[in-house]
Amino acid sequence: MNELMSRFVSGTILAAVLLVLSTGAEAGLKEAQDAYDKGNFSLAFKEFRLLAVKGDAAAQFGLGQMYHEGQGAPQDYRMSMLWFRKAAEQGNATAQFNLGAMYCEGKGVRRKNCGEALLWYRKAAVQGNARAQLALARVYSKGQGVVKNLKEAALWYRKSAEQGDAAEQYNLGQMFAKGKDVPLDYKEAAEWYRKSADQGNLQAQRSLAQMYANGQGVPKDYKAAESWYVKVADKGSASEQYALGEMYAKGRGVPQDYKEAIAWYRKAADRGYLPAQMVLGAMYANAQGVPQDNSEAASWYRKAAEQGNLPAQLKLGMMSAQGQGVKKDYGEAATWYRKAAERGDVSAQLALGVMYANGQGVQQDYREAVNWYRKAAEQGNATAQNNLGVKYFNGQGVPQDYKEAASWYRKSAEQGTGAAQSNLGLMYTKGQGVPYDLVQAHKWLNLAAGAGEQNALESKRIVEAGMTQKQIDNAQTLAREWTVQSGVLPQPTKDTGAE
Repeated sequence: MNELMSRFVSGTILAAVLLVLSTGAEAGLKEAQDAYDKGNFSLAFKEFRLLAVKGDAAAQFGLGQMYHEGQGAPQDYRMSMLWFRKAAEQGNATAQFNLGAMYCEGKGVRRKNCGEALLWYRKAAVQGNARAQLALARVYSKGQGVVKNLKEAALWYRKSAEQGDAAEQYNLGQMFAKGKDVPLDYKEAAEWYRKSADQGNLQAQRSLAQMYANGQGVPKDYKAAESWYVKVADKGSASEQYALGEMYAKGRGVPQDYKEAIAWYRKAADRGYLPAQMVLGAMYANAQGVPQDNSEAASWYRKAAEQGNLPAQLKLGMMSAQGQGVKKDYGEAATWYRKAAERGDVSAQLALGVMYANGQGVQQDYREAVNWYRKAAEQGNATAQNNLGVKYFNGQGVPQDYKEAASWYRKSAEQGTGAAQSNLGLMYTKGQGVPYDLVQAHKWLNLAAGAGEQNALESKRIVEAGMTQKQIDNAQTLAREWTVQSGVLPQPTKDTGAE
């Protein structure tokens, strides 16, 4: 609260002096005001003092202000408070408010005194001083110097807002919408947003539109939401332009119209609004409301990617690797994959690992491939787990280690990856990293064949040649039981990046 009161004091006194002086009839007050306006603080101070000692409240207020700001005299909070008090005791509401603020801030007094501040705030608030009413509301909402009373706080918040200040009305709407310092009340929030919105406050118009769209405090009404969104969007607000795009794209309160949706999305996207850029990219990529245009899609993804959007970076990496909408360029793909991978994206880590393993867009480097495979594998990516197993099996980028290879194959196989199931099955046929076991070999090869691994089907037939019918039956039972118990569906590995 101290910070808040300090802002009230420094920002209020100067404005109040001009207001009070403008109503003064005496020629001396006019001369003082003219001198003050021209920055002749020495003369203004002299004129104020002459009238202040004679009991003129306006001059007393002006003198208090000049002592407070150190204008025409050294800054002196004690003298400032003295003259504010004289004006306040004559009923000057702004002086009463400032006196309360100084007590609360501890300026010009030995120690802060929120109880005394409350007294002066109330005197000013009763006279209709909006800032005092707001300060009094905050005192009650926080329970500072008085018993916390949200009902009393709400009363003074309303009185302050009822004076017509659009910003205060919006703030009061926010408080009711969030239940901050007052009871949560969407209906009350909507009423204050409307008062502020009717005065052109963009934030209130935006909030009121959202309340109509969500049916908070008002009946859900997409047409009304659109009306308020348009007011804000027409003034260049990207978030409202995007919201209008959503309404037209989904037919909420308006006929579904992709052309209109794209027009609004584009307005927002042109202003750098990330969600709009991503939506436009997806619409052009998926031919949603527009003919498919991968070039246009890539253009919008690039704008989003350059702003650091991770999904856009991944999309652009994929499009560059496949030559969709852009020239096929593995180097460009690696650049975007790296940006996403370094931020922890699993798909990008796997893709970058594959590029290092194959030397696509980067110099072939098995150690780097292992590095990126491991990052993705440790996050549970089944394809990366299989690929890491391959590297350990072949000793590429790491020392050859069949046991470690089998461990990673198993993690991937248990997620249903056909390639890993086949690899694990073959290791059982030779006892590499696992015990020699034709039944287990047959089980995993059978599962791999079910996932579409053609090599596994041939390997299974070879294994069966050395097995008894009982062993084959046992292996098939184990495969069926694993499928039922795991609930994992077969995962074909074609085009997934599996080695």
